[in-house]
Amino acid sequence: MDEQRRAQILASLELCIVEQGLAKTSLNDVAARAGLARPLVRHFVGNRDSMVELLFQSLIDRGEAQLEALASEDNPPNLDHMLDLLFGGLFSNTASNVVVSELWSLARNSNDIQARLRSLYERIFDLLIDGMKAEGYGKSRQERRDTAFCIVSMAYGHASFREIDLSSKKVSAPRRAANTILDSIKVHS
Repeated sequence: MDEQRRAQILASLELCIVEQGLAKTSLNDVAARAGLARPLVRHFVGNRDSMVELLFQSLIDRGEAQLEALASEDNPPNLDHMLDLLFGGLFSNTASNVVVSELWSLARNSNDIQARLRSLYERIFDLLIDGMKAEGYGKSRQERRDTAFCIVSMAYGHASFREIDLSSKKVSAPRRAANTILDSIKVHS
C-alpha cells in the first residue's frame, strides 16, 4: 500500500510540474492533486525536496527499465531497436519530457543530479556504440561515440521541439536523418 500511495503522489507531482513548473509546485498543490491531506503526503514522501528526489529517481528507473528491456545478456543491443527506443520510446512521453526539462534546471546546481543524468546518457551512448560496432559502423570508438552523441542530441532535440509544436510531425523524419548519419560512417569491407 505504501508503494501505491507513493506512486500516486509522484504521479500527482509530475502533473503539477507539467501544469505549473517545478518552482511553483508546492506540497499543498501535490496533496490537492492527489486528493490527500498534506500530512499524509509528507508521511509517504517526506518534504518537497525528498519528493522531487523520488520523482527524479523514478524517471531514471523508467529509463533504465527501457534500456534493460532492450539489451539483456541473451539479447545484445540491436541498433534499429535502439533507434526506435530513442525516437519513439525514451523521449516520446510529453509529461516526462517536461519533468526532465525541469530536472535539467536542477542539475545545474547539483553535482549528484548531474552525475546521475550523465550516467544514464552514457549508458545510452554505450548501447549505441556497441550496436554500431557490432553492425560495422565507424572506424573507431571515438567516431562511434561522436555519432551516438549526434543521434541522442537529435532525438532529445526532436522531443524538445515537439513541446513547443516546432518539430517534424513525423517521428520518421529525424529517424531517417539518424540512418543517414549512420550510413555516412558505414565501414565497407
